[in-house]
Amino acid sequence: MNNLNITALIIITLAVNSLAESNLFRGYRQIPEATLKADGPKGTETYTLIEKTFGTGSAHRERENSSSVKNIREVIDPEEGNCFEFTAGSTIRKDKSGKFSELQKTEVQIHDRSKESIKPQENDSFLYKWKFRVDSRISLSKQFTRFFQIRSSGNGDGRDPLITFTGVKKSGMDEFQIIYYHSGKPRILTEIPWQMVKGRWIEAEVSARFSDHGALHIMLKSRKDSLKIETSNDGIDLWREDSPVIRPAWGICRSLKGNINSSQAGMRITAIEIFRLVRDDKIKNLPEYDI
Repeated sequence: MNNLNITALIIITLAVNSLAESNLFRGYRQIPEATLKADGPKGTETYTLIEKTFGTGSAHRERENSSSVKNIREVIDPEEGNCFEFTAGSTIRKDKSGKFSELQKTEVQIHDRSKESIKPQENDSFLYKWKFRVDSRISLSKQFTRFFQIRSSGNGDGRDPLITFTGVKKSGMDEFQIIYYHSGKPRILTEIPWQMVKGRWIEAEVSARFSDHGALHIMLKSRKDSLKIETSNDGIDLWREDSPVIRPAWGICRSLKGNINSSQAGMRITAIEIFRLVRDDKIKNLPEYDI
């Protein structure tokens, strides 16, 4: 096919294998590094809970006039219990410089102030697990609406994300896409009708080896209707030179360019689990972190 050796599967099945058992990461052990778990509306204040796990500033705050706006709260979902609810309003707000922004974010993310044990270094492998449900009433447009992304920050070519889960209107149809970016060019790894994702709880597992010749395995599944979506990518470039901080982000990030995507948007996420993936023969060589 090409030097990325990309394969993608859309399977309707009851039999689902663990991501760590996929061929790309066979023989790797899962080392728990962090878990962000909602404790309910009457528990710890939401932003305090998030930043205790992912670091100060990891929960994004929008700005409206001179005040910050908190668009993440904890709710009790009838299916999944305690979870985080992310809301992106219909108002275009100002950025930190006071200018109206065409990019709207309501996310939690790993960033430079997160603890070292959850910040991937070159050649590290990580596994991310969570469940999400996108509001079925959300309106998509030709501009992107992202529900998960892995970015790198720094200089060089770090401005584009590495991987995204994206909702977009394409040729008049609403689509859900898993997209890989390289040198400013998007490559769709998997694309399915939006109706297969919206309004239902999806279990997500993303495993990645962050290197110039990395590996990526993504699996999405729904227990309710036995949907399974899987994509595997070997030899893929998941490291950006001069952009050393890998930043996974969960929530809503969307373009409001042309003000065509400014309807109310919402999604819910349960616990986010982060694991370091280490080959069995490398366990003894793990670095020690203050946790």
